[in-house]
Amino acid sequence: MTEDSSELVGLLAQRGGYLESIADGVTEKRALVDAHDASRSTVDRAVRQLADADLVERTHGEVELTTTGRLALDAYTTFRDRVAAVGDTNDVLAAVDDGGALDVRLFENATVVEAEHTPQKPMEAVADVLREASEVRVFAPLVISNQVELYRDRVADGSLRADVVVTQAVLNELVANYQDTVETFARADDAALSLTETDLPYGLVLASLDDRDVVLVVFGTGPIAGVLRNDDPDAIDWAVERFDAVRADATRLA
Repeated sequence: MTEDSSELVGLLAQRGGYLESIADGVTEKRALVDAHDASRSTVDRAVRQLADADLVERTHGEVELTTTGRLALDAYTTFRDRVAAVGDTNDVLAAVDDGGALDVRLFENATVVEAEHTPQKPMEAVADVLREASEVRVFAPLVISNQVELYRDRVADGSLRADVVVTQAVLNELVANYQDTVETFARADDAALSLTETDLPYGLVLASLDDRDVVLVVFGTGPIAGVLRNDDPDAIDWAVERFDAVRADATRLA
């Protein structure tokens, strides 16, 4: 990052609120004073700094965003919102050993269900989606008994298409304790069970509902720290890329 770019980032962090006000139609300095509960000298200094950076222009006593200013504001608000979203999930992120395996697109406009006070609530959130979905693509690094049965029953009655990728540890437990589920997947035309050597630090569920697709990310492989849910297209794109990469290297078992 160049020195000029660093200065621009610092200016946006300091004066971004003024750009947002101007974009919302607060264009007179007097109105900016009221909107920001600031002195006239503070507003004059802020406007001058923004004008010197070519983010605003002053005409006939009013202030307007330049094209550069609009683009910079869009970048600033996206950055700010994503940082805030990541911060809101800090407690569950502590359960992920490799943060580099995740993408910031997951966190914007996401809903997070934490397990701290109600340990079963995150898994209930996943089960609710599984009951509603018509199709799921899943990477499962752990076995959750009530969900195994849910998969089994919905695959058996033909109401769910399921493509499930599991680790060796999960497969061992399924064979030992849930043989009926393995056999159900083997018999079903619309279900696949595959084994992967990939080790991701989270579970992943891509679900197709009646009106939208959603992605669920399960943080922690026992105990569960929480579940993130997002239906934003960028989050869905990331999840599809991750699942496809895991699925491509997996061996289909049933």
